[in-house]
Order: sequence, then structure tokens, then C-alpha cells
Amino acid sequence: FPDSVTTIGGNAFKDCTNLSSITYPVNWTSTTIDNYTGGNTFQGCTKLKTITIPEGVTTIPSYAFSNSTALTTVILPNSLTTIDNYAFSNCAELEKIWIDENVDTIGKYTFKDSTALTIYGKADTYAETYANDNSIPFLAQSISVANGFVEGTVLDENGTGVPDVSVLVYNKTENKLLNRIIIAISKEK
Repeated sequence: FPDSVTTIGGNAFKDCTNLSSITYPVNWTSTTIDNYTGGNTFQGCTKLKTITIPEGVTTIPSYAFSNSTALTTVILPNSLTTIDNYAFSNCAELEKIWIDENVDTIGKYTFKDSTALTIYGKADTYAETYANDNSIPFLAQSISVANGFVEGTVLDENGTGVPDVSVLVYNKTENKLLNRIIIAISKEK
């Protein structure tokens, strides 16, 4: 999706069983909701297991990933402040989500019937309060890197494999480089 997309229709990608990843549009702020089925934008996308929402996104709209039954992990940006109602409802396989300290609004039914979920975040933040108020397990964890393992392929904007990638793991709070991982891969054709 281009970043200019602001609205995605309910059921837009319903049952797209080969959809395994999306490029999340930075300006997506609303989902057209069908009065009978809700948003269900990615319902039945059985290969869509992980979502990484890019830096710059401030709101995840209502019903954005409702009924995304294969979704197990969601990675949210530091820029996020709001997760609207039902955004991740009925995501039965959703196991973990890190909610940054900048998030100050989470809809009451955002994670309705997402029974496998544990919310990760910093202690004494809104994420912990929300988890406790809604009987969702919460783990306050700091991130540490001793040994790194990266799996997958880094692609350029044309979908071509990028060789010799260097990944830096950096602690913004302490202005300290934690680890450097170098990945040497051959270009995919």
C-alpha cells in the first residue's frame, strides 16, 4: 500500500490465503465497517502471521486486524499513541504484542477474544494498566541482546534480495550500540 492510503474497506483482503505480508501505510487511520461483519480487513489470511507497523504511524484503526486468525506477533512503532476498538479482536493465535510507553489510548475491546495474548511493555505505563484492567497477562521486560539470530531475506523496493546487510541494535535511552549483526546473503533472482 502507498502511504497515501487513509481508509481500507472492511473485508478488503478477507480470505486472501496467500497474503503473507503487507506494507502498512503510514496514513491508514480508518477501516470501513460493515454493520454485520465488522472490519475483518485481513480475516482468513492464514499466512499473515506477523505484522510490523512502521515508525510514523500514530493510530491503528478500529477492526484493522479483527479476525486475523493466523496472526501471532505484532510489532508496534514508538510513534504509536492509539489502538482503536476491536483492532485485534478475535485474533485467537495472537500471542505477544509489545506496547510502547507512548501509547495512551487502547479501546476497551481492542483484544476481545484474543485469548492467547500476553502484552509486553514497560512497567508502570498505560499498557500495564490496560492489561490489568482487562485481565490480560502483562510482562514488563527490558530488551537485551547477547547473541543475535536473524532469519529471512532483506528486499529492496523492487523485491530484489539485498546482499551483505548490516543490522545495528541500538539502545536509544543510553545512546549505546548493543550489537552488530552482519548478514551475508546472495542476491535472489
